[in-house]
Amino acid sequence: VHFCKTPSSKEALQGRAPSRKIGSKLVIVALAGFLLHTLAVLVVSVPPTRLPPRSWVARRLLFTDDIWRLARHVAELLATVILLGGRWACGDLPISCFAPIELIAVLPLGHLLFWYSPSECCREAWLMITCLVSAPVYLVLEQ
Repeated sequence: VHFCKTPSSKEALQGRAPSRKIGSKLVIVALAGFLLHTLAVLVVSVPPTRLPPRSWVARRLLFTDDIWRLARHVAELLATVILLGGRWACGDLPISCFAPIELIAVLPLGHLLFWYSPSECCREAWLMITCLVSAPVYLVLEQ
């Protein structure tokens, strides 16, 4: 499967244009809701050692002290940025649609810089990058 593959028949796409526009608008609204919820959970819950918010609504709907739930939200945000970034790189997604998503993904990083010193954040980022780069090597050596 080629990630940047485009349809070969433009006539087939022209006949379905109105339904695709409605569908794409629904997808955009659903994606925006998903990203805003993920961002709100990360802003309210990170760092994991922080106390719950005072607001009942934020505490009940957004806050989590479960590390695995936080990891899931981070992974969902990362996967969304990677997939949509690939679509933008292929020219299928305009920069005006991708830029707000990229800004949403950077906000939790700024939030972490507020709580931790930049040297600790850089050390953790370096550790994560080395782990990601070396993971395929470890998998090959293990087999």
